[in-house]
Amino acid sequence: MARRPHWALYAALALSVALNLGGAGYLFATVERGRGPRTIDSTIETVAGRYPGATGGAIRAALEKRRAELKAAFDDIRTARRATRVAMKAQPYDPERLEAAFAEARAKSSALQAIVHEAIASAIPGAPPDDRAKITDDKD
Repeated sequence: MARRPHWALYAALALSVALNLGGAGYLFATVERGRGPRTIDSTIETVAGRYPGATGGAIRAALEKRRAELKAAFDDIRTARRATRVAMKAQPYDPERLEAAFAEARAKSSALQAIVHEAIASAIPGAPPDDRAKITDDKD
């Protein structure tokens, strides 16, 4: 007796393949492909989001007050990073020029960190003690 194809089994297999391909496509389309360029807004949200409740809100407010300083610091960092790339591509290559560009980029990054740290330090005294007690270690 000849076996007949089991159409229900074939249909289920075809549906399974289609769903798997669709799921894989969705995952590839939505997976984070590295973070984009950092912005002032993303920095404020990232920093404030690391702190609980009112403490995070106070830090967000302190950073918002310093938005103009943050913008200037971001602009300085971008300029310094461009200078490092120019120094890397220069012909002839000048190692002293590259090291000076890297030193400038480090200084500009440190200046941005100082603004963020000062904003956090200014916000902490006004935060509720029980809220501050909930501050956890970084996940980084």
